[in-house]
Formats: sequence, structure tokens, C-alpha cells
Amino acid sequence: MVKNFPDGVRDLTSEDFQLVEETATTIRRLFQSYGYRSVQTPSFEAYDQYNFPGAPDRNAMLKCIDASGRVLVLRPDATVPLARMVAMNYPQEKALRFSYQTTIFRQAEAGVGDLSEWHQAGIETFGDASPEVDAEVVSIGVEALLALQLDNLHFNLGHAGFLAGLFESLSLTEKQEKELLGFVESKNLPELQRAIHSWNLPEEGARALLRLPLLYGEPKAVLLEAKALCLNKQMEDAVQNLALVVENLQDLIQVPLQLDFGFTNRMHYYTGLIFKGYMQNAGTALVSGGRYNDLSTQFGPTRPACGFGLNLSYLNTLLPKAIAQIPEVVRYSKETKKMVYQKAKAKRQSGSIVITLSDDARSPLDQKILDLRNLEEAKKW
Repeated sequence: MVKNFPDGVRDLTSEDFQLVEETATTIRRLFQSYGYRSVQTPSFEAYDQYNFPGAPDRNAMLKCIDASGRVLVLRPDATVPLARMVAMNYPQEKALRFSYQTTIFRQAEAGVGDLSEWHQAGIETFGDASPEVDAEVVSIGVEALLALQLDNLHFNLGHAGFLAGLFESLSLTEKQEKELLGFVESKNLPELQRAIHSWNLPEEGARALLRLPLLYGEPKAVLLEAKALCLNKQMEDAVQNLALVVENLQDLIQVPLQLDFGFTNRMHYYTGLIFKGYMQNAGTALVSGGRYNDLSTQFGPTRPACGFGLNLSYLNTLLPKAIAQIPEVVRYSKETKKMVYQKAKAKRQSGSIVITLSDDARSPLDQKILDLRNLEEAKKW
């Protein structure tokens, strides 16, 4: 038995990796068809890059130190490095569309298969703050799951600005906001009610907070109730923006859609639309993303942006195993060697898998090659 194998990582067998490659190819072609160009950021980023409000949890990052003593982290998310890359390499361009397929590193946790390392694909669009773009991004997330032949899907939409506006109207401390956020996300009404009473919050704000975890369902009804709970312009703008996104989505998707004003994204740099896509009986969201209009200011000019990520490592556990192409095993003699090599080369160029074995050197190794591939005895041409 192998000792000291790291926790949170796994090997990919040939069958597993074939499925990974097929899934990645399908997703990449879809993204490219919408004009998203592939990019790649380094595996390492500066630890200090993640020192801003709303940044990913730095305690969950995998850290190391370079030769100069600088603290680095293995890429803990894809969006922040992409925003940094865009600011550094495309400082003047107004509208940009990028896609990626990369590895994410984070302390193992429930919800992503208890992995510290997983493969993620996604898109990010920069420079357009319109609800039409938000709707298209959501629709591409839907199409990505459908392209993998997943069914029984449903999508939930929310808006980070609604909760932010509510918190602002209550003049909460950072600690209070974090505590309330946890109660709202988990829909823990008893604890939410206890906190509201113990802090003696204003009646209107307390009423909105208590309704928030239950503010989900059919878009038209939820938007009407959310509008009635608005306490300031930021909340009103959030409701109006979400209504426009929903309106645009009616022509783009054919999967069930719900609004949920009580859920947030774990990456707290989101400022507008947030969404997640689910499949019945799956343990966690399959796609997650939203709008983050302020993140680019950490690296350069303000540039509105929207995007999503797909955890391909988790998605592949929901798909049937890839069907491996069965190789054709052919023996050759001295007389037929040249002919077999030429024919095998032609068949390989047309997409076949061909294994050639010498007829003059039958050995136990030859039979092992056949046994490992569950093949019948080699044939001759």
C-alpha cells in the first residue's frame, strides 16, 4: 500500500481522463461559438493579491514561499486572476470575452467532492453592464449543462445588490453583517429572529430580513414582494435589474427558473446578478456565477464584468463513463512488416487505434498487452 498519499487529490485513470477530455472539448467548443477566446493564468498568484473586501477566504488557500521569501498561493479561484490578467494585458480594450479551463486549488471541503484540486471551466465577459449580457451568460451556463446531456435542471437567480442595500439601510457592523449573512444563507429563521431582536433593529428592516430567506419561487410573484420590501434606491435598482434579466431569459432558456433573494455566492465580490444551476438529486450546484462590477478596480480601471464557473471534476462524476475505443491489434512477420506499418499508419490517421506486435517475438509480454486491454488474440493483415 502506498503511504503518505496526499489528502484531497486523486489519480485519473485512462477512462476517467478520457471523460475529462471529452467534456472539456464539448465545453470549449460551446464557449468559442459565443466568441469567448481561451486564456490561461499562472498556477501561482501573489498572496497579497487577495487582500481586499469580499476576496476569497485566505484561510482556505494553499500557500508556498518562493526563493525571495514572497508568499504565493496556488490559484484559489479563476475570476480574480482573470480580472488581474485583463487589467495587465488589455488596459485599453472596452469589451472582452474570455473563457478558461484550469485547475483550482483550495483546502478540501464538502460540496466539491472533498477535493483540494479540481478542474474548472468558465467564461468571463468584461465591459458590458447590460441585463442582456447577464441573461446571455446565464443561458450559456444552461446550454453547457444541456450539451453534456444532463437533464432535470433548474436555475436560481438572486441579486447581491438587494441584500447589500438592506444591510446598508440597517447600518450594521461588519461582524453583524457576516452573522446575518450566514443565517440568511442557511435559512435559519430562529437564529435570524434572535439576532434581530437582540440588536433592536428598525421594524421595517427587521421585517425585510425575516422575509428574505423565504423570498424565493416563481419570478413574477417574488419580484412583486421584493419590490414592496425595498427600503432604498439600491434595493429598488436590484429588483428592476433582476426583472430585466428574467425578461431577457424568457427567449433564451427552456429550463425552470426561480428567484431566490436569500442566497449569495461564496465569493463576496459579486455586486449584481448571482445565479446557480442545479440538477435533481445532485449534491451541489453544477454552475455558479454572477456580476462583479467592482473587482477590476483592485488591478486597474473600473470595468463591469459577468461570468460563471463549472466544476468539471464534479460534473464528470454525474456523467456515464467514457466508452474507450477498442484498439485493433495486428501481428506482422518480416515479410509483412512494411505493409502492416503503412496500413497501421493510414488507419491511425483516420482515427483508429492500432497496436502492432512482432510475429517473430511472441512473449508473455505480448499476451499481457492483450489482457490489459481485454482484447482477443491479435490478428494478421
